[in-house]
Amino acid sequence: MFHFTPQNNLITRLHPLVKVALLGTTAVFAFMVSVLWVLVVYLAFIVGGIALFRIRLGRAVILVKFFIIGLPMMLGLFVLSYLWREPTYAEGALRGLTEGTLYALRFLTLILVNFVIVLSTDPREVYYVFRSLRVPDTISQIMAHVINLFPRLAQELQAIAEAQTLRGMCWRNLWRPSSWLPLALPVVLATMRYSEQMAISLELRGGIDIPVEAKSRLGMIDWIVLAVCVAIITLSVSMYRMPSF
Repeated sequence: MFHFTPQNNLITRLHPLVKVALLGTTAVFAFMVSVLWVLVVYLAFIVGGIALFRIRLGRAVILVKFFIIGLPMMLGLFVLSYLWREPTYAEGALRGLTEGTLYALRFLTLILVNFVIVLSTDPREVYYVFRSLRVPDTISQIMAHVINLFPRLAQELQAIAEAQTLRGMCWRNLWRPSSWLPLALPVVLATMRYSEQMAISLELRGGIDIPVEAKSRLGMIDWIVLAVCVAIITLSVSMYRMPSF
């Protein structure tokens, strides 16, 4: 699992249960809200929090960079998918750009919050949170592995990028989809290897009853963050199905 970076900031001091709730709240908000300016404000708030609390993303930056590099291709696919579904090409292109921007903001928001939570939380604490909620042991381990998947991929992607650079890969050609194969194929294989390791781990631990560690009670700041999470989810439900503009 990904090794977290111990830092003395507000996010690190939050209760692990609150951190998991914050990640779930972000996922609900990102995929239920379809108003562009609201998603932009939420993303700006997250980026501002990362800068304010001086959270070091480390290797996570490379995954964000690759995501940004792939944005033109993602927007192009959305434009092509809507180009012939609207009455005119102009309306189809505008609809494709709007939907593509929405999904780009959603994924980027979720990726950033996932990294913030994982990099400020011991992976074992994520597991113990689900065990304290009476979630079965196997499901708890799966959820802990899934939450740590993005940082693990960031490690693999950095190693792959360094290896391909030594082999002479030209980064200026990454804007062409045909140049992505030297990076995409090893990442897919690394994901499959990680999934296999997770399956073996779950099989070996299947019969072991790991005790749940006693966690401290929620503090005042934890309750405040939980109240904010409830408010965000309520806002998400109220804004569901609203127009994208």
